[in-house]
Amino acid sequence: MPGVSSYDSVLTHHGRTHQEWMQQRRKPGNAFAPVIDDNPFQADAQEAARMVGLDMLINCVVNGWGKAVKIFAGALDPTYQAGVAEAKKNYLAPNDKDSDIVIANNFVKASEFGVPIGTISQAVKPGGGSGVLISSSPSGQVIHYLMDDFGKTISGDMFLRSPVAPGLKNLIIFDKYPEAKIKARFDDPSKVILTDDWSMVLELLEKTHGSAPKVAVYPNADTLYFNN
Repeated sequence: MPGVSSYDSVLTHHGRTHQEWMQQRRKPGNAFAPVIDDNPFQADAQEAARMVGLDMLINCVVNGWGKAVKIFAGALDPTYQAGVAEAKKNYLAPNDKDSDIVIANNFVKASEFGVPIGTISQAVKPGGGSGVLISSSPSGQVIHYLMDDFGKTISGDMFLRSPVAPGLKNLIIFDKYPEAKIKARFDDPSKVILTDDWSMVLELLEKTHGSAPKVAVYPNADTLYFNN
């Protein structure tokens, strides 16, 4: 799930079934994507696996270079739980929510540039700061048939342009292989700076925050999670 599920199943799973839960998470400013325990999305995926009779699961825990360092294989539920327990030990990251600049590297899932944006918005100081998203995929960005648009009049059933978090003075996306679709996914592209020039990134950050900002750097922002 999604796996070999039908389009309608994937659409319902992502966009309809859990809207109320997502809204409740958003109200106090909580993110919903990194919730590990009691996550209804995950519970649905496991239920779907049971319904189709999945009799073996193979999960990998990867390191910072995307290499598998532990493999868990066996029956669905115990294998999943064992993998999660190991992942929790490896992927927990500190967050004091007080950084002027948050640099988030999107490495394992570089072809999905939006994955670490939640990390940036959670770690930047409430009074406002800058986020730098590093997401360079030589193969380009993947196509989301639910969430992408395809020209001016055609889009997936869940297409929605993303807002830039209010606490961000700058959202800089550093990509050695930039695509126009990256900025087009935001409701106000003028707030997003897309560049393949790192010196430009540094110049803009120093101009905004001076020479001694508080900086948080997350080398693997696509796999980490925060406790708070």
